[in-house]
Amino acid sequence: MPTALFSQILQSLLGFEVELEQSEEGPVLVHGGLRLILSEPSCIFEGDEDADLSPLMPVMLQVPVMLRLHALLPEWTRQFQRDSGETVVVSCYPPDGKSGFDPSLGLCGELSIGLLNSQRELVDVASREGLLVPIALLNSEEWPEHLLAWRGRTEAALQGASCLEILEAWVFSGEPELEDEGWTAFVDALGLEAVESWALSAVDLVEQRAADVQAEFSRIYELPAPSDWGVFVALVFALGKLPSDPPKAFWESTSPWSRGALWLEMGLGMRPVGLSQWFAQSPLRLESIADETTGAPLDPRLDYRYRCDAPNFVTFASGDSDGSHWGFWYDSAEYSPVIAHNWARDSAETELVADSLSELLQSQLAQRLEEWQGSPEEPFALAGARSAKVCAMAWEAVLAAKGECAEPALPPWPRSHASPIGSPRLALPPEAGQLPASVPGCGHDRGRPPADALRADLALARRALAGGAPAHAYALGLYLHWLDDDELRDEAHRLLADAYVALGMEPMAELLDLHVQHRDLSHVAVLRWPEELEG
Repeated sequence: MPTALFSQILQSLLGFEVELEQSEEGPVLVHGGLRLILSEPSCIFEGDEDADLSPLMPVMLQVPVMLRLHALLPEWTRQFQRDSGETVVVSCYPPDGKSGFDPSLGLCGELSIGLLNSQRELVDVASREGLLVPIALLNSEEWPEHLLAWRGRTEAALQGASCLEILEAWVFSGEPELEDEGWTAFVDALGLEAVESWALSAVDLVEQRAADVQAEFSRIYELPAPSDWGVFVALVFALGKLPSDPPKAFWESTSPWSRGALWLEMGLGMRPVGLSQWFAQSPLRLESIADETTGAPLDPRLDYRYRCDAPNFVTFASGDSDGSHWGFWYDSAEYSPVIAHNWARDSAETELVADSLSELLQSQLAQRLEEWQGSPEEPFALAGARSAKVCAMAWEAVLAAKGECAEPALPPWPRSHASPIGSPRLALPPEAGQLPASVPGCGHDRGRPPADALRADLALARRALAGGAPAHAYALGLYLHWLDDDELRDEAHRLLADAYVALGMEPMAELLDLHVQHRDLSHVAVLRWPEELEG
């Protein structure tokens, strides 16, 4: 796989296939009677002296980067044996329809980490598609130091971490230096020397409001409140202390809360909505807009609930395109949620992205900083990079002011190795039964079955549910909820509601009833707030 992936990268850069060999000097490209040996400090040519070298120029211009990728890729497809007998499997694949390398971004692809027990059964898996090694690091003169630090992180993570933790360690991190001659003056003008005091004030404000907010959440949702909910809002409050809006801002702020939200959106591509807004008003008053049909106030649990969101998903932030939004994903009505993401105007499939808000923000900051580094000379990219760096400074100050966050009390059950289409991998108690391959996504088939096949599977799920094994009904119900098919709507509703009850997740069953009843709302914002929230 490493050789195949490297060959695909070369083909994408050149626009034609080349043979790839190996020599003592380095990898060899064979094309049209010419052998090009990639080596430093310069390439070596063998063959016709009059051969036209111009077709190979795209690779010749990237020789240091190509050599680093050629040496690195074998480490991205490997197996590691733990002393416990478990095996960690690392796999890297190019993105669909792409080469895996973008000269302006770096190494892109899908990284997958799997954990096999001593019987070679898959017990845990985590994957991510996107930028894996930024071009700024591949071009860096400090590449050996970056590589050494990366190897130290990965070797440590392999010894005993979860697949998600190994995944986080495997992706290259590090903030490339932005060539920005005006950065110092920019920071001085914002008065960022006061960011620590802003963060202390923000954390204190969140702690003052946390008890009321969490009590109201528990009363309305009947679910445990997220353990580190307030750090996200504290970051908005801290950014709201800045004396001006971010450069190239999308709109003009009119309050500290909207200013903090504007910096967050410009820097991280996130905007506080839904549950996050509960912290921005004191005392908390949840007032809903009226139902267009009945005139009665809508239930606040409908706020920022997109059409294909599962009842398990409770939104706290939106993104800057395609219905992007983040939410808390509840696998249980007793344990803390994890963090999920969904593109509502794309496939509307939900994926898990972090175990906690702190982990999400750290990952989002690293990702945005890497993205903005591609073209810092462009005014909008420079504004985005500066905003992201300001957010990073504020985030570090909030973490220091907050101190150590409590670890979320997550469900103790392993996640399924597959999941119904539309939903993330599920954490279910062992007595719930297995996820059957008949549910699209849980097996190899990701196509939509015909209605009669789905009805047959509904009958099987019903029998399993009656026998005390609700996993089948739960998975199929989540798939059908995401599918949003009028022909099966009532049957799907009843199946998923009954599965929730069997799993002790009655609050999700109530949310499902609400969602199905109001699924045709023309908007997702349900709560009515003052013209400008506090901050």
